[in-house]
Amino acid sequence: MILQEIGQANDTPDDIIFDYFQERAFPDQAMGRPVLGRPEIIADSGGTRCSPIYATTTAHGGMVLAASRTSRS
Repeated sequence: MILQEIGQANDTPDDIIFDYFQERAFPDQAMGRPVLGRPEIIADSGGTRCSPIYATTTAHGGMVLAASRTSRS
């Protein structure tokens, strides 16, 4: 799914020009990397690599749910 997003962004000039500008303005820095990531890195990050991170960061024990509502009197 992420690779599809990267492909769609690469097909849209106003999306890709930002990445090109950032890469030139901030070489070898985090600001110079594409927001969506690079396809070769995403493709190399399989489920076995991501599953432990996902399990520890989205576990219900560490989750906080906040809701807000406007009341009308």
